[in-house]
Amino acid sequence: MNQSLRTYQSENELKAPYKGHNFGRFNHLTTKGWEDSVEICSTLLFKIASEYILPVISAASRQFSELANRKPSMHNKDNPIVEVWKSHRNYLAKHSTELEDFRLADYLANIFCPGPFYYYILDSATQSFDIVSDSIISVLGLLPGDFTIDAFLERLHPEDLDFFIRCEDVVGHFLTKVVGSELITKYKVSFCLRKRITDGSYNLFLMQSIAIKTTDDGALVKVLGTQTNINHITTENNKKISFIGLEGNPSFLEMDVFDDNVFENFTPYDYSSRVYQFTNRELQILKLLARGSSTEDIAVKLNLSTQTVNTHRKNMLRKSGAKNSLEMVAQAIRNGQC
Repeated sequence: MNQSLRTYQSENELKAPYKGHNFGRFNHLTTKGWEDSVEICSTLLFKIASEYILPVISAASRQFSELANRKPSMHNKDNPIVEVWKSHRNYLAKHSTELEDFRLADYLANIFCPGPFYYYILDSATQSFDIVSDSIISVLGLLPGDFTIDAFLERLHPEDLDFFIRCEDVVGHFLTKVVGSELITKYKVSFCLRKRITDGSYNLFLMQSIAIKTTDDGALVKVLGTQTNINHITTENNKKISFIGLEGNPSFLEMDVFDDNVFENFTPYDYSSRVYQFTNRELQILKLLARGSSTEDIAVKLNLSTQTVNTHRKNMLRKSGAKNSLEMVAQAIRNGQC
């Protein structure tokens, strides 16, 4: 009797968390002794495993498989940011390597995120992202797998592009010429940019990054970055950059990247003389202009405001050096850009 009572209780305990699920004949369990109990428990556990555990394992396996087989995106090949990075000698590692003993929480503790944010890990050798947090979906409306350097530039406010390029140029100089290779991972870089969010408006974001792995001679291997929406705090971008020293190292705060003396012997990268590779959004606008579309037509076709289209057009004229849209389109046709 005591054995039957214990069996009955264990069966009900097994069923309790799954009330409402259809387990067929097991909805009316009865005690028929030890052998029946073993059979019931085995069948029940098999059903739970097949319905709840195996799908999770299968999904995780697919994700790891996709990550392992993922090939770096080649869309960044003519990206102006990548060109700036490559203009600094021994700045980017030539080969990718895996992170070992990496604890994300330790690094995030050095990052200030006073609002909705997402984080990523950039592989410098391939200029692709190893990890992008799921929070990018709610912050930017992008899926983690769709986040590339090109996608980042597409979301950037056109008027902030020059500032961003100069920031990356100054960072490259700072990490290769100002601090020694042993101190590269001891600095956090911080500045602000405006980025387009899900509703099409531009919000101010706090950009922060830390090199988390370098080669023996100081080339970047992996970089951890966070981008935090701070539009609820301020909408004004001071367009300054800070290098914040960690573990007691000196900081360089609120620096004007357009100052001729921002750092001694700093020579800005001249990207104005290149055949400019427009962002994907700008190429869309360029091709529509070549077809004779007006600003209003382009706004409707690309689901943008006319103000945003005009801002893109002004930025494209400035970057191309053309006097008007007609000259810009003709120049782009000669360069094979549309």
